[in-house]
Amino acid sequence: MLCLVSSDFVDSNFCYTEELAVALEAHRRGNKTIVPIMLRETNWKNLPLAAIQGSPGEWITSANNQDEAWTKVSESLRPVLEQIKQRKYKDIDKPR
Repeated sequence: MLCLVSSDFVDSNFCYTEELAVALEAHRRGNKTIVPIMLRETNWKNLPLAAIQGSPGEWITSANNQDEAWTKVSESLRPVLEQIKQRKYKDIDKPR
C-alpha cells in the first residue's frame, strides 16, 4: 500500500483513520506492506505512519529536483516489491 503523505491525506478521516488503521495492523502482522511516500510537507512525526520509513527521505514538493526525488521513490520500491513477491511465493508454497 502506497500512502502519498500530505496534509490532505492526514486530514482525511476516511483515509487516515479507517483504511490506514486496518492496513497498519496488517503491516504489523506482516500480511501487507505500507510504504509512505513523502509527497507534501506536513506534521506527521507523532502519527503511527511515521514509524515506517518514508521515501524518498525528503518531501517531494520541497525537493530541489522533484524528478530526482521521484527517482529515489522508484528505486526504494524495487526491494519492497521483491519482498512482497517472495512473501507471496512462500504463501503459495505453504501446504493447506
